[in-house]
Amino acid sequence: MLAAVWSAAVVPSSVQAQNKGTSLDDFLRYPGDYSQVCDALQLPFPAPIPGFRMLMHGEAGYSTPRMAAMKENRGELIPAIAARLEKVDLARKPKPQPPDKSIPKDQIDIDPIGVDPASYSTLLLAMIEELDAKEVFPQLMKVEEKIHDMLLAVEKDPAAPLPQVDGMQGAGVSTEMPLKEGEEWDTLTPERQQEMDRKQKLFKAQAAQRDILAVLVRSMRKAGYKPMLESGLEKTYGKLLKDRWKDDETLSKYKSAADIPEEDKENVKFDPIHKVTYMAWEPVQIPYSEETRTAILDLAKAYSAGGEKK
Repeated sequence: MLAAVWSAAVVPSSVQAQNKGTSLDDFLRYPGDYSQVCDALQLPFPAPIPGFRMLMHGEAGYSTPRMAAMKENRGELIPAIAARLEKVDLARKPKPQPPDKSIPKDQIDIDPIGVDPASYSTLLLAMIEELDAKEVFPQLMKVEEKIHDMLLAVEKDPAAPLPQVDGMQGAGVSTEMPLKEGEEWDTLTPERQQEMDRKQKLFKAQAAQRDILAVLVRSMRKAGYKPMLESGLEKTYGKLLKDRWKDDETLSKYKSAADIPEEDKENVKFDPIHKVTYMAWEPVQIPYSEETRTAILDLAKAYSAGGEKK
């Protein structure tokens, strides 16, 4: 079996299923699965666009029963998600949440805590991704624009406030922090430590914005949206995917999704467009640019306004 980067504490489904609330707040506070990321992934700065999946998953995620309940209640959740995105205040710090009391403390090594329902969060974006919720793309793109504008403000003024995004704690994703010549980690000045800490926070805010772009693209690709599949972005993604995985000794043996061993299907995927098998936990890195961002948003606007399959 191929090893995955993400290592999770296992919570029995009988315990997960005790979370029965189906309001938007319930799903965000009690997602049902609480996993520890044991391996780190380092990316360059500024953050690239992960092609094409969310990267900033924290320690809380949706269990299988919760995802099933989410899809059963899609009709009620979609308008609630849209309304919540409209009201999100990215300057407001998320409030600490109570632990999930249905999870016995002796079964996991982390605190079983979801996210602040009033905040923008990785769990809210994961819900949009799971539900293929193109209906809320207009509201989601407004949130992306607000994060984007705050990031631009930081470029002009390093002391400007960063967008507040809940749910990234423990995500295991960071940027490289090379030391300057003559520096040692244990002798860094408080000012230098503060500078490096600020850079990590800025990187994570960038990554949260890039995740939104990745989710938009993933939804369009999944739907077979022709303008997306014919775009320059798709060509770039295909090239990067092949460059990274086509010569992998193990993965190159799998010529279709059916060839992937059952025990590896969570971590190993087959791209039917580019005919490449790849590891899902290591997305290819698409360099971020304002031009690429605009291209994605233009495609998503057209798609959400009524774009159909090819």
